[in-house]
Amino acid sequence: MHRHVQHQKYGVQVEFPQPPRQLQVLYRLRVESLPPLMRRVDLEQQVLHVFADLPFENPVRITVPGDPLWGYPKGYSYVDFSSKQLAVEVFRHSKYRGIKLLGRTLTFIQEGVHRVYQDQEHDG
Repeated sequence: MHRHVQHQKYGVQVEFPQPPRQLQVLYRLRVESLPPLMRRVDLEQQVLHVFADLPFENPVRITVPGDPLWGYPKGYSYVDFSSKQLAVEVFRHSKYRGIKLLGRTLTFIQEGVHRVYQDQEHDG
């Protein structure tokens, strides 16, 4: 916001917080076909175990969105990787070999670049 407009609108005493300094660039995959009737915490652990068993570097973070009222997962999760190459390798591996979780074949979708502030908490 231009300082003249800021002064005119809010007065001199108002200071606007500045965002954190650095943005972290992550590469995101969306994992679909997750079981919807598990607790989010348990499902995050299951997804983490699936990625730990793969012959790739572990993801930077895993986010399982859920219903705000009941807390059940929405049936998909976001998995963020530190490099595009790693995300593409996991995507290709899932496409050709199939990755299963609790008897369900997971579907992977490339979401592309996702930016977060480096000092932001990893709670989605």
